[in-house]
Amino acid sequence: MLCQRNSVGLSDFIRTTEERHKQAVEAFWTRLTESGSVYESSYSGWYSVSDEAFYTDWEIVTETQQNSGQGRSAPDQQVTHVAKETGHTVEWMEERTHMFRLSAFKPQLHEWLDSGAFLEQAEAQHQWKIKAHEMVDTARDISLSRPRSRLEWGISVPNDPDHVIYVWLDALINYLTVTGFPWSKAKSFHAVLWPALLLAVGLDLPKHLICHNHLLVDGIKMSKSRRNVADPFDEQLALSPVPPEQLAVPSSDSEGLRYILIRVTSTRLNPSQSVVRINRTEAGALFEQFKEDAELLNQLDTLAEKFDNSWWVQAQPHLAIEHVLQVIRLTNAMIDRHKPWEKNPAVESEHVIALAAESLRLAGLLLSPVIPNLASRLLKRLGLGQALEDPSDEQLPHEKLFWSLGPDQGPLVLRLP
Repeated sequence: MLCQRNSVGLSDFIRTTEERHKQAVEAFWTRLTESGSVYESSYSGWYSVSDEAFYTDWEIVTETQQNSGQGRSAPDQQVTHVAKETGHTVEWMEERTHMFRLSAFKPQLHEWLDSGAFLEQAEAQHQWKIKAHEMVDTARDISLSRPRSRLEWGISVPNDPDHVIYVWLDALINYLTVTGFPWSKAKSFHAVLWPALLLAVGLDLPKHLICHNHLLVDGIKMSKSRRNVADPFDEQLALSPVPPEQLAVPSSDSEGLRYILIRVTSTRLNPSQSVVRINRTEAGALFEQFKEDAELLNQLDTLAEKFDNSWWVQAQPHLAIEHVLQVIRLTNAMIDRHKPWEKNPAVESEHVIALAAESLRLAGLLLSPVIPNLASRLLKRLGLGQALEDPSDEQLPHEKLFWSLGPDQGPLVLRLP
């Protein structure tokens, strides 16, 4: 339901209880043990029942609480150990387990991290790379299984029914399950552990790794066990004030989209309800008419390329979005400058409408992954709804001198109460 409401499509949906996933996990484990990367040992560490995870000494903190009203025999202080990341209580535990030789892959992991795995054009990704190297340096062999007596659910370790394969290894192999593995022919996980596991079984490493921060609630990462996860269907939450700098598309810019669309679809300014196509051969004359709008014309010409470069090469989607929003602002300025609702012999109003429509067309296509519902309504109103199925320039009717707008479907952006 959440995916449908946000126009998100799924190429595959998998549950870890499916038989195909069980087969993939068992095949991966078999390859792992055959490579000599798994051994049995006694494992000890700080364990959190809530997180179902072991922590190292540097990942926990000691908290001291004063006791009161507990009687003379009670100690004055109570000492507890908690995980830094989650705040959950941990306790020292020791048990027999299957261990992965993570430390054996440190040289190869460092080499991979330096081979272009991080898109370092973005400073943030460069800092993530430094952090990843630090995590590799401090990595130690890690437990792959849990005793079934303590963790009943899970996939059994092949040839050892008293142990189950631990949940994070089970979950990581989802990446392979959806590809059909075994084929007939969280950052520390993804930057250190997962690539080491792939190396151990002889599979190719990811070509790139893009890291991002978590959204926090009261300074704590969202967690089902803490019940502090935001409800995506909470309408009150959706209408709550959000700082402008945290919005993917600020309200002022969504208003800008609405303003341009009103001008393009106005029956007074555009009685034919169509948009004139401007061919490349007419570009020179267009530049002559719109000398003051040279920046807009240049940005329209390079927008798609800059958008792709910022999003996919620099791994900075917020900059990609900003390129589109800048075009929207320039388009609004262009409309206000030329005032198509007034007679202007120097500039034809149909060309103002055409430039504005081109800005909307590109915005609708490029922002469709960010604001899918709004982008879809925008393109349909422009008469280009089919462009979402194949967002190529060939979707525009080149053989015609104009294209017709789509039917009025109501306001593009609704004002909040």
